[in-house]
Amino acid sequence: MADRDAKADARLQLQVKRLGDILDRQGEVKDELAREKKLAEGGGYDIKALLQVVQERRRGSAQREEQLEFELIVDTYREGVGLTTKAGHDLRRAAERLTENAGGVTIAAGGSRGTLGRGAGP
Repeated sequence: MADRDAKADARLQLQVKRLGDILDRQGEVKDELAREKKLAEGGGYDIKALLQVVQERRRGSAQREEQLEFELIVDTYREGVGLTTKAGHDLRRAAERLTENAGGVTIAAGGSRGTLGRGAGP
């Protein structure tokens, strides 16, 4: 019986150590993320937009295409109820250009390269 208790205690101690180590690493990662955000913000980047791009990049092209299709549908509904915006028209024109040029031609995102942040270029 004492042997079983010793084994249980050893497993418990190991589990506590593993969880503690993970929580330590989690704290380090949070600190690193905060530093990177501060650096990006100091460079003139919009953090919310930057994180959105990171999320989209991680999702992959199929999900980005689905999101574009969804945004086009929402834009169509907006037009139907009179909520048309210039951005909506720009989105629709971009989608039309993509459709027109999709015949085996690779389309570079962004077209022209603008300045990103405060003087930081791509």
